[in-house]
Amino acid sequence: MTESDNYQESRRANRLEWQRTVKILNPEEKPATVVNVSASGCLLETGGDMQAEIGDKITFEVPHLYREEVMNLTGQIVRLEKKKGRLFLGIDLIS
Repeated sequence: MTESDNYQESRRANRLEWQRTVKILNPEEKPATVVNVSASGCLLETGGDMQAEIGDKITFEVPHLYREEVMNLTGQIVRLEKKKGRLFLGIDLIS
């Protein structure tokens, strides 16, 4: 069993695939993409050069689909995975 398999089994909620461009604001500004969402969190994909660690707080903005409004979300990084030069961040949403 791989580490990813263990993580899959520990999920608390079902995931919905949702490709959405967002902007990470903190710990550093970076463009990112939401890969999937759940009732308690999401998975973000960004460049592999971002400096982040499990336990770090993260804030990102999600633009409204039809208006010029954005929603800022804050969470805690609970998973980090590098694949093919990209960084995947599992986020437990706080607000």
